[in-house]
Parts: sequence; structure tokens; C-alpha cells
Amino acid sequence: MNEVLIAKRKKKAACLGVICTLIYTVLFPLFVFIGILFLNLLPGKPTPIDRFLIFLAFLNALSLPVAIYLIWSTYAKGQYEKIASFCRLPIFTTLGWFLIGIVLAPLART
Repeated sequence: MNEVLIAKRKKKAACLGVICTLIYTVLFPLFVFIGILFLNLLPGKPTPIDRFLIFLAFLNALSLPVAIYLIWSTYAKGQYEKIASFCRLPIFTTLGWFLIGIVLAPLART
């Protein structure tokens, strides 16, 4: 019975890992493009807050391959319970980036 449960968890983790890997592989160039776009849209000399937000945009893009690595390294170790939390990592970094941007963007222009 225990082996059946482990096989179910392994199959579910593999399916979730493949889905997240495909989605994050498609989104990675878009997130990098967003960071480059922010560099080009700045009027004049960037403020330190602008530089920080651009840095966070590139860190947000970097969270995608890091999440893919963490998903498959934990799968290889057999820690199937942790895969769902690593699939959420880019979602949380993107939300954090938006929230920090909403707070800091008005301060950049003052």
C-alpha cells in the first residue's frame, strides 16, 4: 500500500514539474524582455529607486530558472512534497515585485 501511495505522489509531482517547467520556459524570455524594456523606458537619468526596480525585474526573471532547478533537484531526491512550493516561487517573486513597484514607483519621481 505504501508503494502505491509513493507512486501516486511521484506521478503527481512529475506532472506538476513538467507543467511548471513548460510554463516557466515560455515566460523566461518575456520576463527578461520586461527588464530590458524598463531600461529603455526610463526618461533621463535613472534614480537609485529606478535602478533598484530594474534589478528586481531581472531577479524576477532569474527566479524562473532557479525554480525549475529546484523542482527537478527535489524530484531527483524523492522529496515530492516540496515540488509544489517550488512551483509557487516565481508567482510569489512576481507578486512581491509588483507590490514593491507600486510602493516605490511614486517615490522615484519625487
